[in-house]
Amino acid sequence: SAGCVVIAPDVPGVSEIIRHNHTGILYKFEDVNLKLIIDEIDSDKFSYISKNAQEFINEKHLLEVVAKKEYEIYKLLS
Repeated sequence: SAGCVVIAPDVPGVSEIIRHNHTGILYKFEDVNLKLIIDEIDSDKFSYISKNAQEFINEKHLLEVVAKKEYEIYKLLS
């Protein structure tokens, strides 16, 4: 949520959170060339991904959001 663009391997768990070229950059673990990946990120692409990632985290994964969802589930089950 700090605006950094995440570059991560396309593996289960990671790919469930990051959408390639939308909320981060995913790469095939066996084909990694991080320098090339980083060199291909222009400022417009960086800004687009950064903005989308911040919005995604703020809407879905902030501690306050998760705590509220958990509390609502707790109230339903009580």
